[in-house]
Amino acid sequence: MDIIQEAKNLPDKEMKKIISLYEKTLSIPKKKPKEQFLICPIGLVGAGKTTVIKPLSKKLSLLRVSSDEIRKLLNEKGFNDDRVKEIAADIITKYLKKGFSIAIDATLLASFFSLLISRV
Repeated sequence: MDIIQEAKNLPDKEMKKIISLYEKTLSIPKKKPKEQFLICPIGLVGAGKTTVIKPLSKKLSLLRVSSDEIRKLLNEKGFNDDRVKEIAADIITKYLKKGFSIAIDATLLASFFSLLISRV
């Protein structure tokens, strides 16, 4: 008989560790565009957002933040993905304040935009 363990909630004290781990995977551009901007591709799951945004991020010197990569990291550490948007918003806010332009690679909902805008 297989035992399936339910993923646990991510406590606040662990969230900083997850953010730090994810930030280590980011490709931080060496230069910042003259004008700061966000790119937020819209499309259904599997539409090709990541396929387009990865090379575009490199070409335009954008920091790419991926909700799928954050979700995968959380799952690998045994946590559910309830706080993916919050983690992404924290990282995006941090790097926007540092002057970077950002490519948000995510299946976004209005609630995510509301969360992000409230932090900027």
